[in-house]
Parts: sequence; structure tokens; C-alpha cells
Amino acid sequence: MGRLHAGLFTTCCSPLLPWKKHATNDTTTSNGTSWTLVSLPENFLPPLASLTATWSCIFLVDNRGSVFYAGRYFCQDWTEHSHCWIEVDDVDDSSRKNTTTPGAEWKLLENEDIRDIQHLSASSNLLVLVGATHLIVFPCTESSSSPSKHRWFTWALPSSNSTSREGGGCCQSVATGRGYFLLVTSDGDVYGWGANDYGQLGIVEQQQQHSDSDDTQDEDPVITCKYCDSLTRIEAVPSGMALKVACCDMSSAVLLKNGQVMVFGNNLYLQLGTHLCCPIQAPQTLDTFSTHHPARDIAMHSWQMAVMDHRGQVWLSGKEPIHPLQREHGGGSLSPTISLSTTDMTSCVLCENDDRCCPHRRLIAGNRYFLLQTSDAIYGYGSGLRDYILPSYTKNDDWVILKQWTTSPLSSQRQQVLVAAAENDILIYEEKITTGDMAHPRSSR
Repeated sequence: MGRLHAGLFTTCCSPLLPWKKHATNDTTTSNGTSWTLVSLPENFLPPLASLTATWSCIFLVDNRGSVFYAGRYFCQDWTEHSHCWIEVDDVDDSSRKNTTTPGAEWKLLENEDIRDIQHLSASSNLLVLVGATHLIVFPCTESSSSPSKHRWFTWALPSSNSTSREGGGCCQSVATGRGYFLLVTSDGDVYGWGANDYGQLGIVEQQQQHSDSDDTQDEDPVITCKYCDSLTRIEAVPSGMALKVACCDMSSAVLLKNGQVMVFGNNLYLQLGTHLCCPIQAPQTLDTFSTHHPARDIAMHSWQMAVMDHRGQVWLSGKEPIHPLQREHGGGSLSPTISLSTTDMTSCVLCENDDRCCPHRRLIAGNRYFLLQTSDAIYGYGSGLRDYILPSYTKNDDWVILKQWTTSPLSSQRQQVLVAAAENDILIYEEKITTGDMAHPRSSR
């Protein structure tokens, strides 16, 4: 039998995430990024199925479909730890080894409906768990901006015509925003639930206005966006065409199978790739990407959207807000950076051809920064790196290598790397399995 080695690494930059500020088992890369090895839950069964993080909590899904979390996320945890939170700097060296931050221990998220979880997504006030046949949503309560473990909704996933379970049940993508979420079924349909103030769900109602005078023509229809309290299909997205969804606070994007990108929701900072800062209430298709210039991946944070095209270039739209409608340097008004290509990335070492749209590349969004994961490295871009993770990062228009590893298609080890970006931290889960001697545990699910 072969052996499986798994490790979870974090940059440990945020004092709100549940790890000690001074750790002994850390490594530093050549550019100054410090990575700390974090212990996995005691009952965690690898390999990892899903990983996500918020500003104060980390969530893991193991091979059994169990959900573990560490940190202060649910509202009752704020009450438990508000009076006993320990700053590590206040602990003397003699007791530091035996002191852990309250809430740092991994906890199993127990609920009667949590079973066989395959995907999850979390925002500042919403947690969504996707199982093989059902969906669980933990929303915030009226008295708190944080979700509660004692209040949840459960729906059956939309029926799928696909017979293949490859990729995980009836869901291939899920993304959460502030009080809402979008989900892509295995058939390529998009469903949504929750807040819809700016049209971020892509669900609109049109009401035709009629003039009192018969001599005048009817006025344009009035578009209204209402809260959606049930899981509803987004009919504006072509049926069977969706691959992936991305959400930020109140903006959304959908990647289609033909390489096009649809956007909708809040566009105050031009984050949706258009030149008008008014909300996009009805989903629109971006002109930048087409069947001749297809997009391969998308990601969003609060004020920007990133799209990777078939050539491996990353396009950005949006501006970091100085202040709404404030002018820049006393000159022209704020304008979006519609296109910005990355530095030339090398070809994937796991693919025989020189195709840069291989499945080993993907985009991840953090707080004012983006990550680009390739087969052998993690690249970072954005001012959030300088402010939270890498103080030596001074060139905001350059991508920087945050971590590299050795990968070879001829190696006897099979490696899986999952990356998540919290608001102020980066998490990397690495897993190595000896091929030939050991079947991948995930195949037994």
C-alpha cells in the first residue's frame, strides 16, 4: 500500500483567523512570504473534497462528506469567545507552547441535514453546503450579521438528466455573495436564492407602463428586482450553457460553455467590465469574450472581476474605491481597467501539449487581490497582497510568485493542491499519493 501525505498551509496574517501569530513550524519563500503548517482535524479523512475561508473562519470537507470549521463565524461563537480571546503577543515565551487561541480547535459542523457534502461556499453572512442530492443554507439572523448554526434551510437539488456523477453529484459550481448565492447544476443550468437589490441574482420582473393618453405610445417597461425566498432557475442564462459562477458582495458573473461571460448586479466601481456604473439588473454578455476569444475561468472580489482567457492571460475590470464618485488626482473620473494581461506564464508541466487553458489553471479571489493557480505555482496580484500578506510587494501591476512546488508527470507521486483565499490570508492544501500502489480514496465515494 502507498502512503498519503496531506498538509494545510496558511500565511497566518489575520489575527482573526484561529492560528497562533508566532508558529515554529513555518517556512519562508524567497520573496518573503511566510507559510505555516496547520494541523488538520483529528477525525479528518483525506483526501480533501472542498476548502473555503472567510475573514474569520476556515471550512473543510473531507472524503466522508463531513464539514469541519475553525474560527469565529457563527453568531453563538462570538458570544462564547468575546471575553476570552487571547492575543499571542501578550503570552510570555514560557507558556506560549501550551497556549492556543480560543476557537482554534477544529469543530465538526453537526446538523441533521449535513451528510455527504461535496461542495461548499461561504461569504460574510452566508454558508452554503451542497450534498449529492440536497442543499443546505445557513443565513444570518435578524439580530446578527453572522449565520447561526440553529437556523437553516434545506432544499432538494434540481433534478439532473446527467447519468454521470463525475465532478460531484448534481452541482459543478457554487458561489456566495452578501445574503445570496448562485449554483450551477451538472446540466449547466443556474439557480439562485436570496437578496436581489441590484439584480445580483439575475432575476427581474418587467411591468409595462400604460399612458393615460391614447395619443402617446407606451413607455418603457419598469424593471423590478425582488428578494427570492426559494431556489429559482435564472432563466436569463441560457439553459445547459453554464460552467461556473462567481459572486462578490452584490455582483455576479457566469462563465458559459462557449467561452462567453455574463454579468449582472451592482456595478458602482465598474467591476462588471462595462463603462456605465449603474446596476446591471438584467444579465448582459461581455463583448470582450466570444467563441473566437473564449474565457476559461472567472473570479470576483468586492470591487474587481478577473477573467482568464484561452491564451492564459488574465483580464481585470473595476477599480479599488477611493470614495464613490470621487475624482482621481483632480483629473478625469474613475475608469475601469478593462484589460490587463499577466506576465507570460510557462506551459503546464502536466499537459503534453502547450495549451494554456489546461484544467490545472484557475483563478481565486481574495480581499483586493487575485491568485492564479497553475500546476506548479501560486501567483498573486493586487494591493491586498502588500497590505495583508507580502509587505515587500510594491509593484501593483506585476504578478508575483507566492509558492512553488515540484511536479512531474513521470513522478511516482500523485499530487493534489487546493487553494483558498480568505480576506487577509491564503490557504494551500497539499496532498501527495503514491500512484500505482494506492487507489485514490475519493474514487470510493
